[in-house]
Amino acid sequence: MRRSVFRTSAALLMAATLVGCGSSTTTPTTTAQETTKAAAETTAAAEATGAGVSGEFEGTGKGFEGDVTVKITVKDGALESATIVGDKETPNVGGNAIEKMMSEMNEHHTVNIDSVSGATYTSNGVQEAIAAALAAAGMTNKDFPEIEKAAAQTIEKETSLLILGGGGAGLTCGNSALDSGLKDVTILEKMSYTGGATSNAGGIDAGLSKLQEEVGITGDSAQLIHDDIMASGENHNEDLVWIMANNQGKTLDWLKETENVPFNDRYASDFPEHTVQRFFVCDGGMSNAMEILTNNFTSKGGNLELETKAEEFITDDEGRVVGVVATDADGNTIKYKADAVVVATGGYGANAEMISEKKGDLQYAVFYGVKSSMGDGQKMGEAIGAKMLNMGYAKMYPNGISKGEDTIDGYATPMPTLTTVNTTGAFFVNKDSKRFVNETLAFADIKNATTKQPDEIMYIVMDQTGYDTWSEMVSTNTSAVGNISMEQQEEFFNSDSDHPTFARGTLKEAAEKAGLDPEALSAELKKWNETVESGTDSEFGRTALTKFDENSTVYIIEQRLRFATTLGGYDVTANFEAQKEDGTVIPGLYAIGEVTAGCNGTEAIPGSMAAWAVTSGYICGQQLAESLSK
Repeated sequence: MRRSVFRTSAALLMAATLVGCGSSTTTPTTTAQETTKAAAETTAAAEATGAGVSGEFEGTGKGFEGDVTVKITVKDGALESATIVGDKETPNVGGNAIEKMMSEMNEHHTVNIDSVSGATYTSNGVQEAIAAALAAAGMTNKDFPEIEKAAAQTIEKETSLLILGGGGAGLTCGNSALDSGLKDVTILEKMSYTGGATSNAGGIDAGLSKLQEEVGITGDSAQLIHDDIMASGENHNEDLVWIMANNQGKTLDWLKETENVPFNDRYASDFPEHTVQRFFVCDGGMSNAMEILTNNFTSKGGNLELETKAEEFITDDEGRVVGVVATDADGNTIKYKADAVVVATGGYGANAEMISEKKGDLQYAVFYGVKSSMGDGQKMGEAIGAKMLNMGYAKMYPNGISKGEDTIDGYATPMPTLTTVNTTGAFFVNKDSKRFVNETLAFADIKNATTKQPDEIMYIVMDQTGYDTWSEMVSTNTSAVGNISMEQQEEFFNSDSDHPTFARGTLKEAAEKAGLDPEALSAELKKWNETVESGTDSEFGRTALTKFDENSTVYIIEQRLRFATTLGGYDVTANFEAQKEDGTVIPGLYAIGEVTAGCNGTEAIPGSMAAWAVTSGYICGQQLAESLSK
């Protein structure tokens, strides 16, 4: 945001400077009549600064992952056409926002367009680029018409099955219900796109699937899946664990065979949390899987309402949920009546207020998930007495980096960090400048060790070789949540803020900027090099031992805990019915996916969050299609 203000201000300052600078010769004397005429012309020009302007004008703004460029074609002061290019923006988020904003500009021949929900950075980049293009044309927003909007109204609609949320859980539930014979299914999605947190997942667990057998993995069982899930964390709902164990393989089979989602291979690496490897990836990523499921849902006759946010449940006199009140993009209030309502709205990781309330392990961590994770479904449920479990827990990983002082958002840099500690002399220290872990362990082990450190934070200490390795990998990372450009790295190094901590210089200079004790860090560095020379890390057991160049520039970069998904939500039955504190169900209300609690307990093994989303959606859709068709 700071950069956006600066660029816009700079453009306006330059324009003002050009107007204010002129010849140094004496100004000719003018008559009163001439003065009056000039004043009138100036007033008219101020009222229509863009009158008669023609040509092509271009401006650039900062999007989510790169520059966004807007080119406008103006003829006689009117907008003829507009083109917006942002090749580095996330296709299903920023890409969709660009398409929508460009379409509105061309349809209404104006630059006065709204930002797109859920694509804040891209939208801001477009608006910044528009401002720069207008400055180049000598025009302002006032030279173009406002888009007229119809007065908001209250609309009533009906559907058999109403699903709140178009992420992995909602899309699988909707498709499963339609495949099982239900005719009238509606999904409400508050964002301008579908996919939710599942779009960012690396893949899903699918033990006992046909694909697991095809790739040559044998020996799995429902009992092993159950035991692997139960071994992580606490506070499991064992009914839900068994649903996951018995049905995750069937869900993948359905996704491949019925929905034509291209799951064709296993994940390249093994995960120690899995007794038998069962993590599978989709061609084109999980965002491609979500796009396919979205197209399938609408082609089957499902009703998808985008930019429509559920606000509250509608209940009858007996406390049964019979629908929701929602608000659409035009400000209309829509009252949906439904035979059953399924909450699939995801987590609350993007809601800084909820994070500060729940705290737990989240207070020191950074969030790198989707912006839609605002806890809407949990708050709606609490308003009618639904019981929530495991609030304050999230699926934590190490190697996160804060994006700034005024945000909970962060980057995820696991592979660059792991590669750096495996191939160079880099090592981790805590706030006391002490090593505390084997830096090459599994992510879960490093995460567990980090939680025991002061403020749950550590730092990676690198020499020049180490930093060059790390810096190159993060700057070329194709993941939107893992890419930190060289330019951004420089900004962090040059900032006085410790959000994030980026420090470099002599050991003393880097340590002091990072808030570490230079003498303690110097002693730890000497101890590390002695460990390397001995060939044995007797304290922590690290086998990848490379000497740290003591004559090098020293680089110190923070490593916070990070999370993309939360683990708290509705306490549901084995039929996905929402329950109250007293254990009674709330009739007509169901919950699936990340908005529920218990399947993964207070910890989640790799692949299980996305697996729970699609598995719970698949089974719930089948069950409700059967019950609502009777």
